Amino acid sequence: MKNSAPRTCGDGLAVDTGAFVAGRHRAHLREEWAAILAGDPGNGIVLSSRRRMRYAIGFLWAALRMRLRDLVAPLWMPVDWLLSVESRTHGFIASAVGAQILYIQYADGLHALVTEGWGWCAGCGIALRLSVSWLRRVRGIELTSTHNDSRDQ
Repeated sequence: MKNSAPRTCGDGLAVDTGAFVAGRHRAHLREEWAAILAGDPGNGIVLSSRRRMRYAIGFLWAALRMRLRDLVAPLWMPVDWLLSVESRTHGFIASAVGAQILYIQYADGLHALVTEGWGWCAGCGIALRLSVSWLRRVRGIELTSTHNDSRDQ
């Protein structure tokens, strides 16, 4: 039995536009989105025109987010490279804190660095470490263990 749900021109345009925006490697979404908008009248699932419009806008929004994620993905490669190895991460944090130490010493002198600046440097190091942990969780980067624990064998 064919779907007898009314399909408007706007539905097809939204699905086609969404699939175009999502990209060629997501062409399978066109059929899936069209099927969702068509509903399933045989089982009593008929979407109202308002609901179809909301779904179509949601599909367009999802397609735009997918395309933006594809465009931004290469920019994350150096960050992922830095976060994937603990020694690189430690080097980055040490360089950032070291640059801050040099700046405070140059601008305000050794006395300011020893009396007040050390707190700012420690805060910067802690903030960077927490940011690295958060980014690893968000990006799904898991470090491999380099310890060879004999108890596990």
